[in-house]
Amino acid sequence: MKRHAFDPLSFIFGVFFLVMAAAAAFRADIDWNVGAWVLPAAILVLGVGLLVSTLRMSTTEESEES
Repeated sequence: MKRHAFDPLSFIFGVFFLVMAAAAAFRADIDWNVGAWVLPAAILVLGVGLLVSTLRMSTTEESEES
């Protein structure tokens, strides 16, 4: 995959969602019930795993093309 130009709109949305997630994480009235966090944590782990897998495949393809 070739690098693309900086996309300011995507960057702004990414920062916005990051700030919203941080604000939600540090609220005082969060229900810290472990059962409520299992599904979101599983989805997060799956997303990170897919991201790592994609990055590994792209670096492998780049080294094969060289």
